[in-house]
Amino acid sequence: MSQNVDVNAPLRSDQARQTLAATTIARSLFQAQIKARSLSVSSKNLSVVAVRIGEDAAGLAVLASFYDELAKGTIRLANRIGELTADIARLAVRQWQLALVDQHLKKAMESMQRDRTQLIDEKRSTFVQDEKSMQVEFNALMKKLESMLDEMKQQTQVINVIAVNSKLEATRVTTSRGTLNSMAKDIESTTQVVIELIEAAQHSLYSFQSGRML
Repeated sequence: MSQNVDVNAPLRSDQARQTLAATTIARSLFQAQIKARSLSVSSKNLSVVAVRIGEDAAGLAVLASFYDELAKGTIRLANRIGELTADIARLAVRQWQLALVDQHLKKAMESMQRDRTQLIDEKRSTFVQDEKSMQVEFNALMKKLESMLDEMKQQTQVINVIAVNSKLEATRVTTSRGTLNSMAKDIESTTQVVIELIEAAQHSLYSFQSGRML
């Protein structure tokens, strides 16, 4: 008794992994985005306090303005990456749907006479070309995602360096030193969480890429 082999099963499995990777990355970046918004608010609060103190905290006020701009840049970048991961997930679903149609056509061909299968065979050839085009598009999107994640991490690491400098600057201020130091520490810890979330997204991407190479 012959056993039907589902030739499309590995392909559908790969597409499921594509969708899962995109979803996992999007989730990590959504959380990073929330933290980046919190970072932007914290930097504004730090700037307000530093301005109230005056010249003694002028250096801290400048650093706080850098925080705010970088945090806003991180939020914008997270938005763009979120849109990119959504495109990747949609593309994976389209590939899966195409694979299912191709599978049904293949089964139909098996039950038809050879002279009647030409049209279906031509359609399947078109599907193969479409799938190849989608895979090229998918690979391009994943490269772009990797580059944007690297950019986002570098940007956040710059914020982290500024956070360390802010802590040092806060120790030099005589007025409200405790408050300023606490605020600077809060920014540093929030920035570290953002970095960890970005690294989690990168890990998901690298795990997916490693799995494809096995």
